[in-house]
Amino acid sequence: MNTVGRYLRREIISAVLFVLVGFLALFAFFDLINEIEDVGKGGYKIQHALGFVALGLPGRIHELLPIAVLIGTIFALSQFAAHSEYTAMRVAGLGRRRALAAISVVGIWFSLATAQSKSALSRRTNFSSSVCLSSATFPQKFRSLMPLPGHLTSTMR
Repeated sequence: MNTVGRYLRREIISAVLFVLVGFLALFAFFDLINEIEDVGKGGYKIQHALGFVALGLPGRIHELLPIAVLIGTIFALSQFAAHSEYTAMRVAGLGRRRALAAISVVGIWFSLATAQSKSALSRRTNFSSSVCLSSATFPQKFRSLMPLPGHLTSTMR
């Protein structure tokens, strides 16, 4: 039954990654459309917009991973049911607890990945995007919305 557990995990992980990539592409497209409005103002070029959107993707991963796990898992399990694979696994001796354990391992792994994505990736890229924003020539509305590193310490006192 170890082979069946690996098969369940592999199919669920591939479905989750497929859904996550689809959501990331969709959200990156919408973010790019939002940034395109400001291209050409004050030296803000398409390269800056693409860089800004790319640096925001790790934060989007953290936001989208839980829903991608849910949708991807439901999709994978529905595919098992649609192709009668789950029925064949049950007939072959896969118990409900073993199937639940295999799915739970994937859920725990993705929960830990979500926690790590917030702490590691988002902090680094948010800092990088703020450095890019403060060092480039941008329209005044960007500068007024973004606190610079010196402003953070003075407002927190």
